[in-house]
Amino acid sequence: MRILSPPRRTAITGATFSRNSEAYDSLGRIALPGLPRLEYVAGVGWVTWVEEVTANLIGTDYQKFGGWIASDGTIVTLTQNQAVTEWDCSDATRIQTSGGTGTIKYYYNLVLPSASGQAYSETVYIKNIGTITVKVQSNLGNSIDVLAGEIKKITLSDVGDGTNNLRLQFRTNTISDSLDFIAWHPMAEAKAYPTSFIPTSRAAESLTMPTTGLSVSEGTIEGIVEITDVSKRQDGSTFFRLFNIINGTGAGISIYHLATSAYWQLKTYTSNVVTSTVDIADSLTPNGFYYYKVSWTTSEAVAEFWNLESQTKVATGTISSPNLPTAFGSYVYLGSYNGSINYLDTRFGKHRLSSIARTDDPDFDNLMPNDVNTVGIFDPTPVYNHPIA
Repeated sequence: MRILSPPRRTAITGATFSRNSEAYDSLGRIALPGLPRLEYVAGVGWVTWVEEVTANLIGTDYQKFGGWIASDGTIVTLTQNQAVTEWDCSDATRIQTSGGTGTIKYYYNLVLPSASGQAYSETVYIKNIGTITVKVQSNLGNSIDVLAGEIKKITLSDVGDGTNNLRLQFRTNTISDSLDFIAWHPMAEAKAYPTSFIPTSRAAESLTMPTTGLSVSEGTIEGIVEITDVSKRQDGSTFFRLFNIINGTGAGISIYHLATSAYWQLKTYTSNVVTSTVDIADSLTPNGFYYYKVSWTTSEAVAEFWNLESQTKVATGTISSPNLPTAFGSYVYLGSYNGSINYLDTRFGKHRLSSIARTDDPDFDNLMPNDVNTVGIFDPTPVYNHPIA
């Protein structure tokens, strides 16, 4: 297993990161406890994950697909340590099936039985190197096909019924068909949406910037965020935070996704009940990396989203005469409410805090420079501490 963050790295500047466990990045590299999962994205720069606590319901002994059940007389051959360029890995598993008297060929029971009303999500990477469609299915109804030659990250969502097992299974459309595919990083979680892969469990991650020098009467927070299906999820009750500035009385400024509709919401509030809000349709922010900016004065608060790839403004919202707090809390939380709940579960790049309300359009050739009005910059670009000779 490749180590993502060696112990001598001071991984970020201008922010505080914490996580009391190991974690894995998108390419299966491990980050040691306390160190962020830094990744470089072409056209975006360096970013880091901020995700909630989770646990993999698939035991480590079964994550290489050994010990799964061959169904109805199916013969299954596993070949380990397969290299897949698209995943930048060399520890995937080739799975070949033949025979059997049913269309279910190979499966693993995740939860026996499933809990009634409990939401689950299952993920697995599949590269179909055979000629027959691979059906990846749970036995609670959801199924996704991987056609011959296709490569996909599969995500299934289910709700337990208290009777049937939660199962992840590979099957065919026709009993006589044989499968030949490569699989990697199976994971199941007791939640309605997936987070990134972890073999065992991952502690909650916290990323904060100090608010020293940030004025409640005039200021700006701006940064880079990846918007995904997970970050735009609607669970009916929770507001998932892009950022949150809050003080001890529950007052502050925040952007979050609404729980029951396809909107982001900018909110300024002097308390939990005295608020000002504006909705921003997330149909205007399709998945991808975005530069966002929230600026405020006593007369208005403005939120903008810019697509980093096209460098165009795609969404905006304005609050006139916003209800602003009398003081900010000590930190800006990126990606969560307070480092423990309401996670956006996504990746964040460079951020800047300013003592003025910035109204200029971003300069994408020199995004968020450290100028005289800057009071804080979070830069996830890796910095190494070298020993003194």
